[in-house]
Amino acid sequence: MSSILATRTKTTGSFENLSFLLCSGRRRPKNFWHMIQSLHGLDLLHKFQITGEYNMSLLKQFTRILLVSFLGEVLHFLLPLPVPASVYGLILMLIFLCTGLIQVEQVRQAAGFLIEIMPVMFIPASVGLTEAWPSLKPVLGPVAATTLLTTVLVMTVTGVVTQFVIRRKKEGQ
Repeated sequence: MSSILATRTKTTGSFENLSFLLCSGRRRPKNFWHMIQSLHGLDLLHKFQITGEYNMSLLKQFTRILLVSFLGEVLHFLLPLPVPASVYGLILMLIFLCTGLIQVEQVRQAAGFLIEIMPVMFIPASVGLTEAWPSLKPVLGPVAATTLLTTVLVMTVTGVVTQFVIRRKKEGQ
């Protein structure tokens, strides 16, 4: 349980914002950006400065990303294929970026923000796995082996493709 501490400034004598001190001694975040920063130790406040024009730019960028995700949901509903809506959305985003319908600069900052807070997005999935433990316990061995093998495979393929791209860039220069 966290305790509440109201502090009085020495200069003016007025009460500052209530500070919620957690057991770790951290102060309550002032806003959303501070909360994200305190959760991950990220320096988001300097990367994503909070100004009116900048916030509108981020809002437009998030809207573009959400619109493409929505189009992925529509495709998932319309096409009778066993492909997740998020995969449709990613493919659509790739097509839009490659064709120039969406410029990289039109989504760069919002995408960067989403990538930086990605670890938070895995928390609900992890909690879901803990609740599904009775179902997972009998197949833990095969699931763990599959996870290990696919992780190694993805890392290997990513490394080979990255080396290929780097070599190709060097040859092109």
